[in-house]
Amino acid sequence: MALSFAPNRIKGHQSVPANVDSAPKFRYKAAPAHQPERPMNRKQLIQTMAARSGLSQSQCQASLTQLLATIAQALHEGEKVYLPKLGVFEVRHHLPKSGRNPITGETIEIPFRSSAAFRPSDALKAAIKG
Repeated sequence: MALSFAPNRIKGHQSVPANVDSAPKFRYKAAPAHQPERPMNRKQLIQTMAARSGLSQSQCQASLTQLLATIAQALHEGEKVYLPKLGVFEVRHHLPKSGRNPITGETIEIPFRSSAAFRPSDALKAAIKG
């Protein structure tokens, strides 16, 4: 199915081609060869923790579950969680503001919200760079 567009009325610019197949394609950068296609999931993380630490997978799963619950509880209470060589987990507060609906142009109020954030440490940044 070919889509046609109205001609571009700006002086000196060419019209958008009527045939979609001849329009330029968007290209995304491919991930570097050393990066896996998919991110590590929870199960793979637990398996890796068990292999590197010598603990069982059930012990690693319990440790990871407790770590995540502790971080979530601390953030809920408004605390920052600092883990050396990893980074800081913190809550960021976004004040209410007015915005605009891009479709209708109507002004809307965006309410106050809080969100969890992670700020990596310099050591983690250096480890990622290689």
